[in-house]
Amino acid sequence: MYFPGDVAAMLSDVAGAGLPSVVVPADGTVFSLTAVATIGTGSGVTAGANIALATCRASMSTGPSARTAGDRIAKVGVAEPSVTIAKSVAPATVAAGSPATFTITVSNAASSPDAPVATAYDVAVVDTLPPELTPVTAGGAALADGDTTASGLRWRTADRTLTATVASLDPGATTTFAVRAKLASDAAAASTFTNNVTATATSLPGSSRPERTSPAVSASATLNSAASSPTITKTADRDTVVLGNIISYTVTVTLPPNSRYENVTLLDVLPHGMG
Repeated sequence: MYFPGDVAAMLSDVAGAGLPSVVVPADGTVFSLTAVATIGTGSGVTAGANIALATCRASMSTGPSARTAGDRIAKVGVAEPSVTIAKSVAPATVAAGSPATFTITVSNAASSPDAPVATAYDVAVVDTLPPELTPVTAGGAALADGDTTASGLRWRTADRTLTATVASLDPGATTTFAVRAKLASDAAAASTFTNNVTATATSLPGSSRPERTSPAVSASATLNSAASSPTITKTADRDTVVLGNIISYTVTVTLPPNSRYENVTLLDVLPHGMG
């Protein structure tokens, strides 16, 4: 078996005669060539592309041979992270001063032979709250600057952001963050408040080079403030009552549709002489 030793001549005349560079004996010996290559980062190298890395030409003969016999082309698929992000809020409508929970879902697409996907590294999540929303704990206490939510997001008051970094996200994997936020008590009624979140990722971990940063992905969720405030009415079962007799009062509290209140307290103060 002859492997061309005259690379320049081979490239200029593929069908020409080559020089015997390696002879493989007829005893079952397997001859292999190994090449290590790094995929470039140019604009022409796109995710999902199949790149021809090398062409190996060899033929069996007892002398000079046609070198086009047995051509094999080695290809490699370009796998890049494919990160997506989604965001939702529940309940969708609250009254001023009430909390809601935002859910952030960051995913890396599943990989397949036709659409290869690589692990996403250093996935940076940045959630920006509007001025009317304040992150709170499960008990309702406002987060202080530098505090971390239960799901791992760190609050920064200066730019009103909640941030986190996921070291790696395998193909097909998903990670979720929850943000509990309270709508300001003076928020305008019948208004909308949009909460935006973005995420970026790199193709290699840490400061490895030549890594590439994936384009930022974003999502948003809109919280609505209730169109009206709660109302309260009180009625008695009679207009007048004789001293010592019983009178019954009915208190009715009406909450706006699709609104949610927590720790509601109803205080009814009886006048002196009634009990």
